[in-house]
Amino acid sequence: MDEDNEPAFSTETLWELQVEFGSVACVSCSTRFIAVGTTRGDVFVLDILGNEINRLLSLHKSRITGLCFASGRFSDDVIASVDRDDRMLIVSSSVRGASSTVQEIRTRVQGSSKLNGVAADPHIDTAAQGRRFAIACSDGKLQIFTSSWLIGSHSTLREGEGEIQSVCWEGNLLAWSSTSRIRVFDMTNNYGVCMIMHPDIVIPKPVRSTGQESDTMMRPKHKTRMSMRKIATDELYSLCVTSNDTLKAYTINPDKGSKRKVVLKNAYARDHFSRDKGNFPENASAFPFLGSVYFSDDEIALLLASELSSGLELSHISVYDNSRVTTMDIQSEGNRLMAGIVSVPGSEAMALIYQAQTIKSAAPRSIGDRLEWLIEKGRFEEAIDIVGSTERSALLHMEDKVSVVGEKFLFSLLEAQEWQKLSDLLPRVLQITTLPEPTKGVGSESSTKSLIERWMQWIQQFERAGKTAFVVGVIPLKTPRLPKEQYTKVLCALTVRDPAVLVKVLGTWDSSVFDVPTVTRIVETELKTDQSNEHLKEALLVLYDYSHRHDKTLRMLLRDRTSRVFDYISNHELFEAVREKESIQILYDIDENSTSRLLAREADSTLPSTAVVSILENIGDRKLLFSYLHTLFHINPEHINQHHKALLELYCDYGSPGSLIRFLKSSHYSLENALETIKSAASKTPGKDFSKEIVFVLQRMGDLVAALEILLDDSKDVEGAIEFAKEQADPELWKRLLDRADDTEVLSRLLDDPHESIDPVLLFEKINSSTRIPDLTRKLYRLVANAKVERELREICMEMLSEDVGHGMNEMDQLVRKPV
Repeated sequence: MDEDNEPAFSTETLWELQVEFGSVACVSCSTRFIAVGTTRGDVFVLDILGNEINRLLSLHKSRITGLCFASGRFSDDVIASVDRDDRMLIVSSSVRGASSTVQEIRTRVQGSSKLNGVAADPHIDTAAQGRRFAIACSDGKLQIFTSSWLIGSHSTLREGEGEIQSVCWEGNLLAWSSTSRIRVFDMTNNYGVCMIMHPDIVIPKPVRSTGQESDTMMRPKHKTRMSMRKIATDELYSLCVTSNDTLKAYTINPDKGSKRKVVLKNAYARDHFSRDKGNFPENASAFPFLGSVYFSDDEIALLLASELSSGLELSHISVYDNSRVTTMDIQSEGNRLMAGIVSVPGSEAMALIYQAQTIKSAAPRSIGDRLEWLIEKGRFEEAIDIVGSTERSALLHMEDKVSVVGEKFLFSLLEAQEWQKLSDLLPRVLQITTLPEPTKGVGSESSTKSLIERWMQWIQQFERAGKTAFVVGVIPLKTPRLPKEQYTKVLCALTVRDPAVLVKVLGTWDSSVFDVPTVTRIVETELKTDQSNEHLKEALLVLYDYSHRHDKTLRMLLRDRTSRVFDYISNHELFEAVREKESIQILYDIDENSTSRLLAREADSTLPSTAVVSILENIGDRKLLFSYLHTLFHINPEHINQHHKALLELYCDYGSPGSLIRFLKSSHYSLENALETIKSAASKTPGKDFSKEIVFVLQRMGDLVAALEILLDDSKDVEGAIEFAKEQADPELWKRLLDRADDTEVLSRLLDDPHESIDPVLLFEKINSSTRIPDLTRKLYRLVANAKVERELREICMEMLSEDVGHGMNEMDQLVRKPV
C-alpha cells in the first residue's frame, strides 16, 4: 500500500488457521459468533473478537461450501453447513461445545453433483412451516429443506436456470444467483419479487500480466455473490450483487399488494476502482470482484483482486456519491481468488475478510483512527479538517487526541515561521480542538477554561518570538474573554515593538478589556524617549480619550497643530477650553475656515460673538476678524447686527467681488453710514470699483437720479443706466437720459432700445451733421418703423373703441325709448 494514502479501513487479524487444518473455505457471522469452514470439512467457532470457542473437527468429509447461523430463541446456537462432495446438510447445535436441546440434523441432498451454499430462515423459531434451510445446488435446483420435531423433507423451489452459485435469506426475502440470472422470492407471501439478468455476459480474454499471475491463466468462472441488508424493517431491503467485474446496488421497496418495486441505486465497473486511470490494463477484467457487503444503508465494502499487484484491494463506496471511493491494499495469502468478505450483523459497521489461513476484521476508520494515522504521518492540516467537519459530540471521548492534533499543527506552522498563516488559523484550530471533559458535555465551563489557557499559551509564543503584531488581530474579546491582564500585556508589548499596530488595536478594542492607566503609563514612558513618534502620540491621544482626560488630549492636539482638534472640541464640547487668546490663535494657525465655523456655531452659548470679536481685535489681525464675522453672518446672522459697522468696513477691505453687495442686500444698517463708509473705501482704494454698491445704497435711500449719475459718470455703464431706468419706471430718469443724449454713446444706446417714455422726435433732434454713430441709418429706420407701427396700433385701437362706444350708445337709446 502507498504509505502516503490514508487507509480506507481499519483492519485487524482476528484469527489464524493452522496449516494442518487445511485452508479457510467459507465464513459466516452472527451478532456474537463467527463460524469458519475449512477445505478439510472442519468447522471452527469463534466469538466476535476472534477467540476460539469450539472446534467441530471432521464435521464433513469434504470441503465445506456453505455456512450460516440459525438465529432465534436458541441465541445463535445453531450452525447449518453443507459440503461439496458428500452433499451433506448438517445442522449442528454445538456452538459452545455444550449440550443442547436442539437435535443435530444430518441429511444428504439427492441428485446433485455438489452443494454451493446454504441459508437459514431468519424466522426459524416462528415459521409455521417449521425450520427451513435453502440449499444452492450445482444441478440448477434451489432446494428447501424443512425440519420439524419428527421428520424432515426436501422440496425444490426453482430449477432449470443453470447452476445455483450462491444464496442468502434476509427477513421475508430469499435471493439466489444462477449462472444466468438473479432471483428474489418473498417466502412469506410466496411470490417472485424480481429477476435480474446476470451482469457477466462477456467472454474474457487470456490474461497478459506482468508476472503476478500465470500467463496461461484464464479468468476464473467466479461465483456471483450477493449480500442483503434490512434497512428499517423486514419490508425494506438493500441488495448487493457482485460478479466478476460488476457491482450493482439495489433497493427493494416494501410490499404493496403482492408487488415490490426494485430500484437500481448504482452500478460500478472494474475501471471505476482503477487507481491508474491513464494506464488501465487491457486484461483488467481478469482480476475479479470477490464480494461486497453493506456497511450501512448507503455504504458498501468491496473486495477485489488488484490489477497492479498480487494482493487484494478493499474499497469503501458511497452508493449515492461516486466521487467518494477510497481504496486500500491488503496482502494476499495463497490463492487470492478464493478470498471473500462477509458482513457482521449488528449496530457497528464491520465486515470479515477471509483468506487461506486468516480472518481479518475491516471497519470504516473511526475519527480516532484517522486522526492517529494523520498525526503519525505529520499531516496535521488534514486532521484539523476532519475535526472541523465532525460533530463535537462525536469527539468528546477523544479530547486528548483532538487537542494533540491542534497543538502539533500549530507548532508545525510555528517551526516553519509561517506567522501569518498561524495567526489566521489559530482561532479556528483552538476552537475546534478544545473539548470539554466527557462527563461535562459540550459548552461546559471546563472547555471554556481550557480554551482560555490555550489562547494565553499561544499569545505567549508570539510574544517570545517578537511577533505579537501577527496575533493581536485575532485575539478574542468576548468568547472567550481572556483575563484583563493578558490584554494589557499584549498592548504593552506592542507599545515597545510596534506602535503602529498599537494604534490600530486601540481603535478596535473596547477600553473595558484592558487596564487603561497601565497602558497609558507605558506609552507616556516610551514617548519621553521617542518624542517624534507619531504613532505613540496617536496612541496616547486615544488612551487619554478613554480615560476622559480631555485637557491633556486637547493640549497635545493644539501642540501638534493637527486638524483633528476641531472634531475633538466639537465631539466633547470643549468650547470653554478655547476661549483664551493663545488657543484661538493656534486654531487659526491650523485652519482659518474651520476655526471660524467652530467659533460661529457656538455664538449662542459658550462662545458669544462679543467675546470672540474682542479676542480677535486683541490679536490684531483684521483678516481673522473678517473671517469670523463673515462666517458668523452666514451661520448665525441674528448675531451680526451689533457688528454691522465693523463687518461693512471689513467687506470693503477684504471682501471678494459680490460679497459686499450680498451683505448690503440682506442686512439692516444705517444707509447714510453705509454710503459714507463705501465712498471712503472707494477713495482709499482706487483700484476697487464700488459703483454697484453705491448705486444700491442710493436706490434704497430714494436718490435715483444720483444713482443714475453714478452709473453714467463713474461706471460709464450706459446700458446699466438704461436698465436701471427701466426697472425704476421713473420719467425723470428718462428725461435725464435724454438730456445726456448729446453723448453719442448714450444716443446710440437709446436708438438701439427706444423706450415709450422718450418721444422719437426728441431723439431725432439730437442728431446733427456732426453726429457719428455706427449704423445710424438702420437705427433710424427701425426707430421710425417702430413709431409707425405704434401709430397704426393706436389708430386701430381708436377705431375699435369708437365702434364699441357707438354700439353701446345705440343700446342705451333703445332702452330709454321703451315704455315704462
